[in-house]
Amino acid sequence: MTDYDSSKATNNIIPIYTHTANATTSPRYGFLVVSLKEDPSVQSTMLLIQSGEPGFELTPSVTAIDFEYDGELTITGNNTNTFLVNPGLSTDGTTVNQWKYVLEGDNAEAFEIKDIHDDKDLKLNRLTVTAKQENASSNTLNARLYLALVDDPNVKSHVITISQKPMSFNAGIVGNTLYVSENADETQVVSLQGSSRMKWIAELEQPEPALVHTYAVKLVGEKGDAMSWGSEYSMGTKFKIQLPKILYKDANRDITYHVKLTLAGTDVSSRIAIVRKVLKPISISVANLYGGYGALGNGILSTFRDYGIYSTFFGSQGIVYMPVTPTLPNNESNSAGVGANIPDNVNVLFSGRYATTVSNYYDNLITWLENSPNKNRFAIVSLDNSNSENQALFAKFTSWGYKYRGNTGSYASWVTSHTNDPVWDYIVKNGPFSNFRPSQQINFNAMFYRDGISGTFDVPTGVTSVLEVAGNGCSLSIDLQRRIIFLGDSQHTNTWTPACNALATVTDNEYYGRGVLWATLWAIIYNTAQYGDHFTDVFNTR
Repeated sequence: MTDYDSSKATNNIIPIYTHTANATTSPRYGFLVVSLKEDPSVQSTMLLIQSGEPGFELTPSVTAIDFEYDGELTITGNNTNTFLVNPGLSTDGTTVNQWKYVLEGDNAEAFEIKDIHDDKDLKLNRLTVTAKQENASSNTLNARLYLALVDDPNVKSHVITISQKPMSFNAGIVGNTLYVSENADETQVVSLQGSSRMKWIAELEQPEPALVHTYAVKLVGEKGDAMSWGSEYSMGTKFKIQLPKILYKDANRDITYHVKLTLAGTDVSSRIAIVRKVLKPISISVANLYGGYGALGNGILSTFRDYGIYSTFFGSQGIVYMPVTPTLPNNESNSAGVGANIPDNVNVLFSGRYATTVSNYYDNLITWLENSPNKNRFAIVSLDNSNSENQALFAKFTSWGYKYRGNTGSYASWVTSHTNDPVWDYIVKNGPFSNFRPSQQINFNAMFYRDGISGTFDVPTGVTSVLEVAGNGCSLSIDLQRRIIFLGDSQHTNTWTPACNALATVTDNEYYGRGVLWATLWAIIYNTAQYGDHFTDVFNTR
């Protein structure tokens, strides 16, 4: 209550002032009562209004709204999506200023605004922001929101940024990479991490580097049950990748398979790499079963032996890769043979000459071949024996389908009629020595020398006959199912055969063909010993 001396009011005007500016958007209100001092009942009342700043007050006040991929609010800080809107009152304070919202930005259509307006009650003006649906993309969705007065669009609220995270999931694998050893055939179990409402699809992409052979890589369940590439599976479905046996031409390098995992119905994806470690060659150990003809160290096999230790052909820099050039036996004595007790580490055996007194050695050889842990044991059996000895020898192999014929014929020749025979093709078309000298061609009219101490035989189905004595059976066979070579006469290898270091310069195509054959036999022997069925399975196409 303030007394005011009217005598001091010029022209009866009473000045009224505010103490401070009104920094809010709402008006300040007060009342002025003027009465006669002598008669207070005579009075007049005036409403005083101090206008606020043009603008908006939002409660609570935030500068950003964040949503998860599924449209739920991100739970952090004071993140909220509903606000009370105070756009201020009209000058007379009787109505709420009319307002509108503006939603803009690259992904404005991904969000929805629900606004409630009331001209009379500030508390009923509110606004709610929602995400319309799940963000099924791999990108964050962004928009901007602000409010403006209808009567003066230049009067705006502060800008609120709106975002929705992308849909995402992962395999829970460190570095998204699995490592599989050369002898393992499947990965660990993979359990994807993502929304339980989602489904996933797995696709196999091209491996790196490009592979020589074709492999059937399989998607299987946790217990090995078959699954399908490209099919949809619930998020809780666990899986493994089942890898095939790596074949020898792809053996000397790491192979990386890529599996693309996609959330069904979206473009959200993740990749895992499966690295199959390099297939390490098994160390080669060569021995003689018995001595004499057919044993390494015997003079007749000396040329053939030289082919097997020629580093240009076999070794770390050889045409056929081997960590080291093998060391081969060079003693044909019977006592140097291992037939009585074949060491476990021996994986290549040369038979030597059959003798009735040690016939059990060949039983040991068969057992040794049939019980090969890595399927990499290889035998070379020569028939430098009498007819009766060869008959006794072959009696041990009748269960495999072999049959002895005789020792007729002084020469053997190439067997040139082959149908779908990958072993023959390895010799003459696509093996490491098939095109050793492109300027030379194998002359299949060449003859291979035999003497009276030799043999011929019939072979079972699936065995490749390389040399024959016309009308009298096979004289050189390669059996990769049982991993054995039968050589009708070791004389085949040293008569009319170029030295290993002369194969690069020989111009006689008959000689050239013999050299290619003996080099290829060693390639077959060594690759089988190094890689087992990783090599021999390449030829299982007939």
